[in-house]
Formats: sequence, structure tokens, C-alpha cells
Amino acid sequence: REYTAQSMTDKQIIFFNEVVSDYKILDKSIYNSYAYVKIPNTGLGNKILVWARAFVFSHINGIPLVTSSWSHIAWGAIVRNERKKRWYGGYFKQDNFLYRSVYYLRQYGFAKVTEPPVKKNSIIPKTVYEFSQMFTRRDLFYEIRPYRDLIINALFNLLQSRLQKKLYLLESPFIGIHIRRGDFKMGSIITPLSFFRDSIKWIRSILNKDCPVTVYTDASRKEIANILELGNVHLSKPKEHILDIIELSRSKILITSAGS
Repeated sequence: REYTAQSMTDKQIIFFNEVVSDYKILDKSIYNSYAYVKIPNTGLGNKILVWARAFVFSHINGIPLVTSSWSHIAWGAIVRNERKKRWYGGYFKQDNFLYRSVYYLRQYGFAKVTEPPVKKNSIIPKTVYEFSQMFTRRDLFYEIRPYRDLIINALFNLLQSRLQKKLYLLESPFIGIHIRRGDFKMGSIITPLSFFRDSIKWIRSILNKDCPVTVYTDASRKEIANILELGNVHLSKPKEHILDIIELSRSKILITSAGS
């Protein structure tokens, strides 16, 4: 027999929980609260930021964490024929569909608190604590900075095993540059290439050596030709986006695009 979420009573949901108990649902009582990550349809960095806030919140408050799908089709990247199509399916270990469905059904009849402060809270019974917003304050990391090591370990464990193995093959760039183009050409602030050229020249002059530069970008080689022509500058090797982010973070010197 089929039920809609709206028509299911507490008794029916309890029965449904018992049916799926073999899937080791973390919390079999419908009266317990949980944190829910509604992954936004944005770039990967912003997705991870939202997940990290929810993860820390669930950790310090001792409640389950449920995550929606990480996969969204980035139609803009496809239409613009960008080098990277921003498809993140298969990067992360995903809660199975049944697990997510049970918690999805539980939100009906539950209270909802959106974007709660990431700190120890008095958890309200039968409440969903939802995280979905990217920018809640100017300092995006102030709530989660003390939990940096915890987040790093959790993110590693969240990666699919094939990506975990590739982490050990990543480089540590001397100068890492992120040149954002793609959707930024459609109205967002575009950092001029002259900024990157001048930054490279200035750093090399200060250090008095021809420091190697690794470029991470969604632009074509033609678009950044006057950066590549500086010498000892190369594009990062093709790899999954999450590995690009991690490798870029290992740079000794990092030069970023405005607004990204």
C-alpha cells in the first residue's frame, strides 16, 4: 500500500521505520531531532561550506546528520561549453535513498529551524535543523574554524574510496592561482588578468626567483594566454573538481579571484 507524506500518521511512520530497520537507520524514534543539509545548487566550494556548518552543528549537539543529493545539473556550464561541467555526482558517499526518504518523511509534523547558530543548543524534540544558505555572515568560517581538523577528517571520510586514494598523488603548488571565468562572465565581478600577471611578477621579484605557477581555471587556454606566456606557468592536470580544490588549498602562495 502506498502513502503520501501528508497522509502518513505517526503510527504508519513508526511501522515504516520498523520495516527498514535492517538498513541501520541511525535513529528509529520519530521523536528525535536531526540536522538536514539541503545542498544548494551552486559551486562545489559553497556546497562544502554549507555541509561543514551542518556537520559541526550535528556533531556538537549529538544529533543525526542527513544530507540531500550532492548532484545537480549545471545547465549554464553546459550551455557555455565550459572546460568543467560542474557535475559532482560520484564524489561523495551518499546516504542511501531509503535512509534519506525516511528522514524526508519525518519532517512532516516536525518543527523547522533554519540556519541555527553553530554552537551547543538546547535541542527541541521533533525538530529539523536545516542548513542551506551559503552566506550567513561576512566571515564565512568564524563558527566552524575551531573545528578545522574535525572537518578535514570528516570530508576525507565522505569522499569515495577511489578519490581518497588519489589524494596521495596530489601536488603542493608553490603559487596556486584560481582564475574564475565561466558564469562570472555573465554579470559577476571578473578579476582582470592583469591582476594575476602583476601578482606573479611581484612575488617573483620579492623572492628573486622564477617561482612555478599552477593555474586552476574554467577558462580556455586562449582566454588566459597572456598568463601562460609568462613562463614556468602551467595549467593544473585534469582531475575531479574536489581534488582541484584540495590541491589548490595546499599552495604555499594562493592568488584567488574576487567573489569566488
